[in-house]
Amino acid sequence: MRVGSPARAGPEVLVLSRAADPAWTALLSERPVVAYEERMAALGDGPLRAVRASGEARRLAREPAAAADVPALTRAWPFPGGVAGWEAAAAAYVPGRRPDAER
Repeated sequence: MRVGSPARAGPEVLVLSRAADPAWTALLSERPVVAYEERMAALGDGPLRAVRASGEARRLAREPAAAADVPALTRAWPFPGGVAGWEAAAAAYVPGRRPDAER
């Protein structure tokens, strides 16, 4: 998942997490889908039906996506070479990067 937008100053941030388990995502999606179907059936006819249906579709799109985007436990191993190795790799990957000595 990438966090950040072109409107903000500063670089985007890459957030790493494990892939969501499809079975878990399906389980979390079942209730919102059933609720969506019930809300759509209750809309009835009228001049605002299309507007309300559009809002319900956006709501449905947000709910399972939010459940699937919850970061899970990630595993990490020591970087070869320790802090110095990490700093060298980061400097090679991002030219001009200077570590913040105050943090």
